[in-house]
Amino acid sequence: MKEKTNVSKRVERGILSLVFLLLLGQAILFVRTWLLPAEHRKQAAALLAQSHRKRPDTLFYFDPNYATTDEFVALGLSYKQAAVIVKWRMNGGYFWQKEDFAKMYTVSDSLYRRLEPYLVLNIAQEQRLELNSADSAALDALPGIGPYYVRRILAYRERLGGYRTTDQLLEAGLDSARWRGIRARLWCDTTRVVRLSLSSADPALLARHPYFGSYVTSSLVRWRNSSKSSKKFLTLQQLVNQGIVSEKAAKRMDGYWKF
Repeated sequence: MKEKTNVSKRVERGILSLVFLLLLGQAILFVRTWLLPAEHRKQAAALLAQSHRKRPDTLFYFDPNYATTDEFVALGLSYKQAAVIVKWRMNGGYFWQKEDFAKMYTVSDSLYRRLEPYLVLNIAQEQRLELNSADSAALDALPGIGPYYVRRILAYRERLGGYRTTDQLLEAGLDSARWRGIRARLWCDTTRVVRLSLSSADPALLARHPYFGSYVTSSLVRWRNSSKSSKKFLTLQQLVNQGIVSEKAAKRMDGYWKF
């Protein structure tokens, strides 16, 4: 029992000694601070306040396809994480949509949610595939587009005379998820679109066009051959006025006809 009492006293004395030394250190620091000149005291107070202040928000708008390692670090990534992204880009990686950045294993869900409002993609046109000149191999290389969809895209392009917008791929048979996955990679050169004459185009060509079909074509040809059609050059608005097509259909047809 006596031995235990001695051990307890030694521990108690050790704790008291430690507390005394800590208090002594704080007292010395306090005295030294107030012995400083007033200007130095202000500087010390400013540094202390700065050390306790919340880290300022360093977020800024950035394009992950062109951001540097230092910029990624400033946004909150470690140097190792930033280096992984830069190396991936150097090996041919490219961010086509915001979700691609979220898929990087070095980007956590919380980090992506924090950076997403500042993420801006300025995809250069030369990086994208021109839809009206792309061959089957180029289309097949798109994610989610195999031989089946390549055939549908090319067949619909031939019937249309060319794509004016990428969302026309939905008309070609692509589902919305597959379309969203590739739309940022594509652009349409509308100068390549083949235009038909409403006044003189072969009825077979008009009937084959997705925006006309056999019913509208037969109505157009009847009116075109009648005495009521006195003008040599027909317009889409004339077809609307005659009730052959609707305003909505005429807007969709715009860009495929010459007069």
